[in-house]
Amino acid sequence: MATEKGPLEASLPKEDEARGSAEEISGAVRDIDVAARFLATLDDDVRDTPITPEEARKVLWKIDLSILPIIWISTIVAAVDKVVISNAAIYGMKTDTHLVGNEYAWVGSIFYFGFLLFEYPTSFLIQRLPVAKFFSATVLVWAIMMCCTAATHNFAGLAAVRFIMGMAEACLFPVCNIITVMWWKNQEQPIRMACWMSQFSSIFTGIVSYGIGNANTPLASWRLLFLVLGCFSLLWAVVVFLFLPDSPAQCRYMTDREKFICLQRIKDNNTGVESKEIKWYQIRECLCDPKTWLLFIFSIAQNIPNGGVCVPESHVPAYL
Repeated sequence: MATEKGPLEASLPKEDEARGSAEEISGAVRDIDVAARFLATLDDDVRDTPITPEEARKVLWKIDLSILPIIWISTIVAAVDKVVISNAAIYGMKTDTHLVGNEYAWVGSIFYFGFLLFEYPTSFLIQRLPVAKFFSATVLVWAIMMCCTAATHNFAGLAAVRFIMGMAEACLFPVCNIITVMWWKNQEQPIRMACWMSQFSSIFTGIVSYGIGNANTPLASWRLLFLVLGCFSLLWAVVVFLFLPDSPAQCRYMTDREKFICLQRIKDNNTGVESKEIKWYQIRECLCDPKTWLLFIFSIAQNIPNGGVCVPESHVPAYL
């Protein structure tokens, strides 16, 4: 008679099971993700009680109302902090910082140099560190850089803070993707991703810039703009740290039953929840998949014009 696998056994990679090596299996047990560890210590009454559709719906609503707003607002905050430099230029930033020639264009571009340079290191850190805590730390870094931008007086200062800000924001989309996979089923993910990738930042940037730009203060309008947005980002870093869990199994405001339902909902995704082990066979499989390269080309084609327009966009009406 076939026996049902426990949660610990079920989490073992299939290739390790096929090899049947005791040494390899023991290594896999050490490398299982936090979800398997949680399930292994879960009370039998919680695990064995069938999940009702009503319970599943309530948990989904709780996820949508607690997790989605955090990653949604995080992407808006990041986008606003990234492109607000174009609005700051209208309020005298270029004059006050003595930008000449192509220096303003370089201030806009150097953000992406930092972004690209830190993309691979940040992927490694996401794998090794608690996802939400690491993310809140990067939000804190780019918030500090926003505040520091208000104190710059030349091209070198602007370039330095923009480069570091790009490094900090490099983890934004990888983290949001990982969190989406952790919490929602495959068929639920597209609409949630559409939410946090939506371009609401353009609305907020224009409104905030207009309000601050017309304020009568001793401080230059563009400096005040960076300070206000930087302080808001600092507060948001605290919110992310306090309320975004590293995984469903580590969510403080969910009961063990709700955590169990979260994990059962996404088990068919076959993606796991959080593992600290880099599996090189998965990387090789990804690099050999033509769809990976098609998505890569699509992303390049989409973001080259996007990156080129976002910095000078606010200047267009001024030239008309």
